[in-house]
Amino acid sequence: MEHITNPQLYDLLYRALIDLRAEGHATQNQLVFLLADLFHNIPLQLGQVDQGDLAPDDVLVWLHRRAQGTLMEDWLTLRLPEVMAKNADRRVEHDIPPDGNDPQDPQ
Repeated sequence: MEHITNPQLYDLLYRALIDLRAEGHATQNQLVFLLADLFHNIPLQLGQVDQGDLAPDDVLVWLHRRAQGTLMEDWLTLRLPEVMAKNADRRVEHDIPPDGNDPQDPQ
């Protein structure tokens, strides 16, 4: 199996979000488009966080500014407290059952 670096992983996520944004636009799926549009630059900013050029709080401030005045402002206001309330070492529980390919699932 190939090894991937953090920057390569961030780039892959960035490209996935760009593709999701395009798909959301093409299919007029507003939620997919708006979420991908809001978050597509975050993977690139995470690389700057890794390098010490940005703090995680700087990324959060940027997200708030980008979401301000859009439908995503309400989404961010709803979801951020959920994320902040979670312990860093606990997995987020979703309604989606694991597919057995989750890298955190012991196999």
